[in-house]
Amino acid sequence: MRPQCTIDKTKLAAGSGPRRIRGKPVREKVHESPIHACTRPSRSTRDPVVRPGWREPCRRTRNSPPPQLESESVEVKLGDHGGTVTLITTADSGFTLNGEPFTGGAENPVEGEGGRRYVLTLAEGTWTAGFLPREVVIDLGISGTTVTLATTEAGGWTRDGEAFASGTTVQGGTNAATGAANEYELTLAEGTWTSTYRAARMTIAGTRIEATAREDGSGYDAGDDSL
Repeated sequence: MRPQCTIDKTKLAAGSGPRRIRGKPVREKVHESPIHACTRPSRSTRDPVVRPGWREPCRRTRNSPPPQLESESVEVKLGDHGGTVTLITTADSGFTLNGEPFTGGAENPVEGEGGRRYVLTLAEGTWTAGFLPREVVIDLGISGTTVTLATTEAGGWTRDGEAFASGTTVQGGTNAATGAANEYELTLAEGTWTSTYRAARMTIAGTRIEATAREDGSGYDAGDDSL
């Protein structure tokens, strides 16, 4: 802003009369003392310059708390049969599940529909879920051997990665009487697997008597007789 100066155009310069240039009187500008006549508006009285689109910044006082981040819900799909779970974000960029801190991983599986379990993993800001099979170990009678089965997400079972159904016969141990492995039938009932020994059978030569090998390999049984 340029200085505002007070100019009195009616006053003439001091002297015996107006000066003349080529016969014409000349009026002179009279400037009073710049200290009193020319004043610059103080900072407090200036009109603020408002630019288009300008907004006065929000100022926080020294003791005011920082703004709180709003929590967000993150819905994670649990495979094809497990439904979904909802995670909640926290102010420190973490997550909670059912009100408890949650980091995911195999040590913190979540349970979906039908008792299925899933491992949640966070990668590049995205949560994914992987089905976690439930394994069961079945003892095969007194043979000292076992069979391990695992659940599938669809509700079935596998053995060594292959589909396995109730009623399947497996082998375990070696029967000393027959020299062959014992056979066991695995049955699933009400969510529990059991094994049943299936004895090897043979017909005694020259008779119609059928003998069965004992599970412990100590011999055969033929009716009420032991062989």
